[in-house]
Amino acid sequence: MNQKIGQSHVFVFDHVECNYGGAYSNISGIFTAPKSGIFAFLWTIMAEGTNDGTGQNYGEVDTELVVNSEVRRRAHADTEVLYDDGQATGFVIVHLNQGDLVFIRSQSVPQGNLQVNYRGGWTFSGWQIA
Repeated sequence: MNQKIGQSHVFVFDHVECNYGGAYSNISGIFTAPKSGIFAFLWTIMAEGTNDGTGQNYGEVDTELVVNSEVRRRAHADTEVLYDDGQATGFVIVHLNQGDLVFIRSQSVPQGNLQVNYRGGWTFSGWQIA
């Protein structure tokens, strides 16, 4: 990602492996519950420390899974070494009503690069379990 990302930025996962029922929009980054039930969500994030000339621009990103306007869980990836990668995964099980909106957003302004490479990257998965 080569753009500046601010606080409360909704992340869009534009590469979709499967989207049975079309509940996830790779335009808005929002999952809309197709019916009421118990859902599981899993997301992975990755940050890379880069050299910005100050030697202090390490990779760090705070994310939160939001249901409608309520934060349900957070995931934090952080590097404290230049050119290091930091990765984290969040997982939550929630009850959703039909039409509820679920998305991943930044909790604060990220540092460094938000990375996708051969070591890892960003993923978002959601599925109904009951």
